Amino acid sequence: MINVYVDNKPFFSITEKISVFDIKQKLFKQTGLQESNTYALYNGRRVEDKCIISNGNVRIMLKILGGKGGFGSMLRAIGAQIEKTTNREACRDLSGRRLRDINEEKRLKAWINNKPDREQEAVERRQQKIERLCSKPKHEFHDKGYDEERAKMTENVADSIEIGFQSTSGANTSKRKSDTSIKQKAKKKSRLWIDADEEDLSLSDSSDEEHTSSTQNSDSDANLGEQFNSIEANSVDVSENSEEPIIKEQKTISIC
Repeated sequence: MINVYVDNKPFFSITEKISVFDIKQKLFKQTGLQESNTYALYNGRRVEDKCIISNGNVRIMLKILGGKGGFGSMLRAIGAQIEKTTNREACRDLSGRRLRDINEEKRLKAWINNKPDREQEAVERRQQKIERLCSKPKHEFHDKGYDEERAKMTENVADSIEIGFQSTSGANTSKRKSDTSIKQKAKKKSRLWIDADEEDLSLSDSSDEEHTSSTQNSDSDANLGEQFNSIEANSVDVSENSEEPIIKEQKTISIC
């Protein structure tokens, strides 16, 4: 037996085998629906007009006029933006508890159980850090090219130093010769000038000595004249008075 439904409503039933095309023809005669505006579903699947049906349910569905497909493209764009998630923590188990709470409880138990291990690791890290700070840094550098360039550089520096010493020694000898010649000339000139000055100084010293000696002689002559004058005066006085003063005068003369 075949039951025919139109838009999910029972319309008629048939006991014989019949094709989908014949069902659409009967429906057109009774309702006036055209074949181009309908399609058939058999057991939830779309079937063609040539398909023969012996029993079951046949549903005749009306075609709906659609647009140009803008809505479908919009749905596809939205679907591409939606990301699949694997987070199921908001779900509940059979006892009614959320998976979020169960997972947090498991993590807390694991953290408490691993606490001694974490403390031991912290102590070891601290000890390693102290040892690393106390120990001297070890740095090894191996580069054959750098070693070769360094050796060549030292050789070049030694050669350049020798060349510099040679050039400076030649320049110093030439400078010394020129300096000695200049000094000799300067000494000769200074000696001539010094000799003239010494002659002038000797002349001036001799004149000063003569002047001082003449002044001393004049002073001594004056003193002797005064002494003789005093002696003569004393002799006169002694001759007039007595003989004792004469002895005194002789003593004074002998002392002088």
